[in-house]
Amino acid sequence: MAGFGAAPQGFKRAAPQGFKVDMFKKYIKNKYLREIVEFIVALAIASAVFFVVYNYVGRTGLINGASMEPTLVNGEVVLINRLAYTFSEPKLGDIVAFPHPRDAEKQLIKRVIGTAGDEIDYFNGIVYLNGELLPPEYRMDTGGSYSVQFPLVVPDGMIFVLGDSRWASEDSRYREVGNVDINNLTGKIPFRFWPLNRFGRLK
Repeated sequence: MAGFGAAPQGFKRAAPQGFKVDMFKKYIKNKYLREIVEFIVALAIASAVFFVVYNYVGRTGLINGASMEPTLVNGEVVLINRLAYTFSEPKLGDIVAFPHPRDAEKQLIKRVIGTAGDEIDYFNGIVYLNGELLPPEYRMDTGGSYSVQFPLVVPDGMIFVLGDSRWASEDSRYREVGNVDINNLTGKIPFRFWPLNRFGRLK
């Protein structure tokens, strides 16, 4: 007697339509040609996934220079989250990436110091936000020359950014960079991948 759910003796249960059907075996008889086609299709799918992830979700970035020391050091590898500002706007303290004004292939990585409507004053390396001295993690008391007139108010849709290491940073203090349009941001940098001894989330 057949067990519960078993097919009657002598009856071969038909596989559901499309079950275990190898499309390439069905249409391509030559084994080697079939393997080549399978490889090409797999490569195309992987390339499409990589393209979507790289351009719309996230990418890695290599820190080049000393402008974000001690937070980020030359040679470190970070994650750039391209979706971070899809439904929200940058906040004070965020580390962001955006295209270099002279070379769109390069990225500048800086910290958000002011958002729309904020008044920024900068004197001898000391930063004031809306009349208040910024806490130490958002400033470095070093001097230097700059070409933007202070105090200034950040326009709507823009952010004011500085490198953590002011003496080595090309940032919003200079007219060429100035206030950064939030629509031009590549993304937010929330995580460091390399080196392993500094692996982890960025504050």
